[in-house]
Amino acid sequence: MTDPGLGTEKVAAVPAADPDKIRALYAPQLEGAESLLETIWSNRPDGVEIADDGGAQIVLVHLFGRATQSYRAVLSLCEAGLPDQALMICRSLYEDMIATHWARLEENRDGLVAKVVRQERHWDERQDRITVGRGGVVAPSAEEPMSEDEWNRLDAEFSGGTKSWFGKLSVAVRRVYEVVDDKERWWLRLLGEEFNAVANMTLHTTVEGLKSGVSRPLRYQGKSFMSYETWRTPDERRMRAAFLVASECYGRIAIQVMTEFDKDPAIVKERLERLRVALFRLLPSQRREVGRNDPCWCGSGLKLKRCHGGLATRHQS
Repeated sequence: MTDPGLGTEKVAAVPAADPDKIRALYAPQLEGAESLLETIWSNRPDGVEIADDGGAQIVLVHLFGRATQSYRAVLSLCEAGLPDQALMICRSLYEDMIATHWARLEENRDGLVAKVVRQERHWDERQDRITVGRGGVVAPSAEEPMSEDEWNRLDAEFSGGTKSWFGKLSVAVRRVYEVVDDKERWWLRLLGEEFNAVANMTLHTTVEGLKSGVSRPLRYQGKSFMSYETWRTPDERRMRAAFLVASECYGRIAIQVMTEFDKDPAIVKERLERLRVALFRLLPSQRREVGRNDPCWCGSGLKLKRCHGGLATRHQS
């Protein structure tokens, strides 16, 4: 390829995963995740009248919209063979899931929009003050300058930017744990552990995270070299973690929003169950044990070799 800034001089192409190979290896997971997205979007609350109850429903609709975009981003990154980067976006989905549960609690519904507006105002003022403190210039605003009294109140409410409109995440998590049943609490704890132990650490300090940037270490005459020429095959465990955290969080956000607007979420729960089968029983290493003449995992009734097995077997070999 050529660099447009360097005329006709050729530069090395950035290595990338083969999307056909990734889709073949992770066909059950990608198809299940895409089916979940299509099902949720087709059954979203659309054209409903939002009650004037202080803004809980308005906030829930916005959370659902942002979560949908985040979920699409996760699927795109997984299809590109980038599960570590996908897991970072899963952090946002996890927080949105907790916020959605928290916002539906009766004690928290009143005045939610006002809280969001106050946090936005605090954030904008905080950024302006940082800019001025560094000698920068702030663009003129049509709003009146914030008084010191108002700034101090907002800064105390949001703890200098460490609290969101729903407070501290850890406090919100504990409150949500108190109101859900045992099965749901088990799932939320699992997602929290995946979120903390995998997503938050993978790209920060772990050796595994560092190793994901190259294909493999090479040794020649006692010296080590790193190969960047070929794309590192995505780790199966982290691919599953990215699919799992994203789908379970997004599915729960959708279930909460659909329940809020009196829509039956049964079909979303069914899609989640189907996707769990793909994530725990149909990973690439598990599907190699299925013969080409066995029924395909997708339920089409065809033999594996005449359905998904043709493409998958070629890439796995």
